Amino acid sequence: MNASQKPRMRIGTGWQELEILSDPFVIFTRRGYAPVIEVKVLRSGLPQVLFVSAVSLSEQLERIREERGSLVGARVRIRKQDTSQFAPYEVESM
Repeated sequence: MNASQKPRMRIGTGWQELEILSDPFVIFTRRGYAPVIEVKVLRSGLPQVLFVSAVSLSEQLERIREERGSLVGARVRIRKQDTSQFAPYEVESM
């Protein structure tokens, strides 16, 4: 199954524990190209695609990528700070 066919991960205010399966790449959507990473939800083992265009998310992921040399294999917890559409993301390495 290619990335554009995988379920799209939605992040809410509760922590989601993930293993990152890819470095960022783009997929084509009805709005054009969008940056994504492939992730596995640790609780369910389900592979999904996470859109990473939000600056608050991509900046934190970039710090992890710089430290490790790659995002692949990193385990993180991600959530939004509140329920508003433009709420910043929080990311913690595990």
